[in-house]
Amino acid sequence: MPAGAGDAHARHGREVTSTEGRVGIAAPCGQTGGVDPEIDELHRRAVTQELDSYLDPVTGCAVFTAAYLAARGSCCASGCRHCPYGDRT
Repeated sequence: MPAGAGDAHARHGREVTSTEGRVGIAAPCGQTGGVDPEIDELHRRAVTQELDSYLDPVTGCAVFTAAYLAARGSCCASGCRHCPYGDRT
């Protein structure tokens, strides 16, 4: 995590590791849109480019896209920012 990003990291979510060992960032479920216009745009671009994740501009952590999470086939209950399964934490 970049220096000084601790407070912002707390606001934007916590780090999680996927079953494939990839580190991403989780935020409360239901934050699939309207989180921040910049984040919404980064997510849209990543999905359009068929990327699994994008970098959070505040923390520098990878954030999994809804498309990547949906392709996993089930909710991991980690509270992912773009969880396509709804609030299942």
